[in-house]
Amino acid sequence: MNEQELQRQAKHRLAILRHADEATGNVARTCRHDGISRTRFYKSRRRYDDEGLSGLRDRSTRPHHSPTVETDIPVFFADPQAPWQRGTNENTNGLLRQYSPKGTDLSVWSTEDIEAVAHTLNTRPRKILGWKTPAETFDEHLRSLQQPGVATTG
Repeated sequence: MNEQELQRQAKHRLAILRHADEATGNVARTCRHDGISRTRFYKSRRRYDDEGLSGLRDRSTRPHHSPTVETDIPVFFADPQAPWQRGTNENTNGLLRQYSPKGTDLSVWSTEDIEAVAHTLNTRPRKILGWKTPAETFDEHLRSLQQPGVATTG
């Protein structure tokens, strides 16, 4: 998130605080209107009182270091509460839920059971991969990384 977006969000939060004070005088009504909890409202107010406008900036859970700089591999962090930015991940989670509903205790599963589920999912064709399986796509990628002229055992 860039500096401009962080500033815009902070100003929006400030507008909510002011609306409760000046327009309605009713925190509960303002919170219902803006879709936030009163707990979040009062936390924002305390942070604004303590730190000013910078206290209302988004405190993201993103890492403070950049994996892209450290590894030279581009890394994308999906925004919180934005499942559409995590399509393949969300789809895979849904497929996993067919085998273990949410809240299932996986500690009672054997290693063989977990490997069987992994094998089933890795050999299932995916539309996003042109109806190839993840295992086929991964194998193709590994072959593309091999240097020409180097003997392989495969």
